[in-house]
Amino acid sequence: LLRLVPWMKDSSRHVGQTKLHDGWLLKRGPTIDFAWKHRWCVLWQSALEFYVNETCQERVGSVLLGPRTRAIGFTGPSAPGDSIKHARERPNGFALHLQVGTRSQQRLLYFDACEDQLLQKWTAAVAEAAKV
Repeated sequence: LLRLVPWMKDSSRHVGQTKLHDGWLLKRGPTIDFAWKHRWCVLWQSALEFYVNETCQERVGSVLLGPRTRAIGFTGPSAPGDSIKHARERPNGFALHLQVGTRSQQRLLYFDACEDQLLQKWTAAVAEAAKV
């Protein structure tokens, strides 16, 4: 059961949208105390969805993306939130910075692509999604 909040809505309908990227990522829970879990992630032009596996039968979450959404590497100079705490252990990780209106409506999600090449693909794909 998904808990829907302003930045998380049902994005299962992608009529007319292009899938920009998909693949396995490690995703951290909402606080630093949570474990990293493998999630099959699918990036559409307006949303990122996370699934238990690549069959996409059991979605465990989704977030809507906007023009101010950014994927920022943990080792970058402007890495937000808990990024610095993960940078040494997960150098190919990134924070997905969701900005929907006011500062109180900002959200950070943490992912690890596990390889530099995959990190570059994911951050470029999120940048492309933010342009749409």
